[in-house]
Amino acid sequence: MSFILCYLSFGVALTSCSGNTTADAMRRELLRAKAMNREYVPFTTDSVMKEVVAYFDRHGTPIEKIEAHYLLGCVYRDLGEAPQALQCYQNAVETASNPSEGGEKGVISLLIKVYGQMAELYDAQNLPSDEISAMQKIQHYALLEHDSLMYIRALELMTKPYYKLGDTAKVIETVWEAHRHYTEIGDSQKAANAFATLAHIMVKRGQLEEADRLLREYETKTGLFDKNGNIERGREMYYYIKGNYYLEADKTDSAETFFRKLLPDYYPADAYRGLLSVYQKRKELDSIVKYARLFEATLDSLNNKRRIETVHQMAALYDYHRFQQKADQEVLAASEARNRANIAIVFIVLISIAACTLFIMYRRGKQKQLDKLSEECLVVSGLLAKARMELDEERKATTDSFEIEIQEKLEEKTNEVKELEGRLQQLEEHYHSATLLATLEERKNSEAVKNIRKRAAWKHGAILPSADDWIKLTNQFRLDFPHYYSTLTQGKKLSIKELRTCMLLMLDFKEGEIAVLLDVKPQRVTNIKKRVNMKLFDDNSATTLTSNIQATVPVV
Repeated sequence: MSFILCYLSFGVALTSCSGNTTADAMRRELLRAKAMNREYVPFTTDSVMKEVVAYFDRHGTPIEKIEAHYLLGCVYRDLGEAPQALQCYQNAVETASNPSEGGEKGVISLLIKVYGQMAELYDAQNLPSDEISAMQKIQHYALLEHDSLMYIRALELMTKPYYKLGDTAKVIETVWEAHRHYTEIGDSQKAANAFATLAHIMVKRGQLEEADRLLREYETKTGLFDKNGNIERGREMYYYIKGNYYLEADKTDSAETFFRKLLPDYYPADAYRGLLSVYQKRKELDSIVKYARLFEATLDSLNNKRRIETVHQMAALYDYHRFQQKADQEVLAASEARNRANIAIVFIVLISIAACTLFIMYRRGKQKQLDKLSEECLVVSGLLAKARMELDEERKATTDSFEIEIQEKLEEKTNEVKELEGRLQQLEEHYHSATLLATLEERKNSEAVKNIRKRAAWKHGAILPSADDWIKLTNQFRLDFPHYYSTLTQGKKLSIKELRTCMLLMLDFKEGEIAVLLDVKPQRVTNIKKRVNMKLFDDNSATTLTSNIQATVPVV
């Protein structure tokens, strides 16, 4: 390895001193680039390889042309410039004549490498359809090369893009086809390798016996587990699949064990999602709230990361257009007028794309502003509730005490409550001034309400709203119907179930729907309405509750 690095560092000087011809110098640089790529030494500049490509395009053999373009693509891959890398790989493919009709030895194996690199870039750029096309090319050339192992490997890798596309039928078909081919060549270890993904699909379909069989084969035949049952690094998503299996099988203790294996370094979002489901099944409210918040915070972190990656991809696209402009300028002498027109068109297209993008971002930004304000209100409301509870505890603890330190602590907590109250009021006023939902009907059909309404519509086999669903609904109701919310929460007379019943009534849910959502009988809903009406309005009727609440709204 050290010899290669020394060779790379002084290669240019050696070439200039040796008196070799240009052809020898270019071949030396091509060999040097091959050595760097083979030894995973990252490229840091494209200047030398661009000269190599230009030379072999004029004087090289077919395989030298393909290899030069391929290695230039690898340079741009290491520089993080995916569009240029893909263009170079495409040039390498176009440079090759029809290899299926014969030609120079080694062309087909080189094209397999080219399409392999293209598939990796398409995967990184989240372009599953293009990734599938590249994998199919690898399969085609693997058949021509009589490389059955490469053919099966490409087939197996196609399960990932098919899964991204949501085509589970194709995933299942591909897994079993790969399994059949591996079995035919006697490789049972690789044959079971894709069973984890297949088991995940079976769990989602509720086919637990089949999922259990697949997981057992995966665990016993792949050789990926140590003596303690831990899977090799990089394949920890298995724990999430196994946890979901146990969750669906109502073995919550085992499910919790596997979900916790994902913490803290592997897949925290999936871990928190799984633990939230565990505690929902156990109906442990405190833990539900805790993991709902952790899951939400982790999702926010992932979204921020995706936004940063999107910015990087946009920067790469910009560099790609700049690269194209530079290429146009280099051939300006050959067709000056034509190139000027092309450059003008490129700029017009870029400006049009930028204008459209800005307009779309503006429209989406307005809606995101409301979502963000709603989320901030939810967070501040939670902090305020916690601070008020702590203040009450401080007051109880400091009764008849005149110690300066205790009084200062009480005053500090009081100021914190006032500050949070002011912040919450400010956020609510900002929300009301920025809201896009003008009419009563629109406010009754916010995203939080729609999500709850879907649950009510299922009836048979319904999945009850999660704690997170109820928190979001309550927060949205408080923002959109502050007068109703104030009436219902004044004096804290109502229980959680009573408050939820009233909110659903004011959002036009029917009693049957409310019974489904609260997991009670319809008669229980009627009893709740009577009890609430008596508590709030000293009225023992169930039918007048809605009108009594509506009457509390001041006439403008």
